[in-house]
Amino acid sequence: MSNELEFTKAIEALHNAEHWVIEAQAQADSQRFQYAQQHLQLANQLIHKARTLPLTSEQQTQILHATEQLRHLQETQAAVQQIHGF
Repeated sequence: MSNELEFTKAIEALHNAEHWVIEAQAQADSQRFQYAQQHLQLANQLIHKARTLPLTSEQQTQILHATEQLRHLQETQAAVQQIHGF
């Protein structure tokens, strides 16, 4: 798989995770919470993999931003879990 494709998959996985974290937060539904967990794990794996690839300077910056956004989403997910007891 090409570096560009790996990079794109990591960014898409982050966007999917963000969607499901927002859904879990808004709906307080255990199924949505589980979907968010799964998407966060996948995004984490793909972002960490992308960080090891030879990327352009712009892509490296985007991956660093994605890493930070992922951390914020994980914190939000942890807060949702505490509030709703999932």
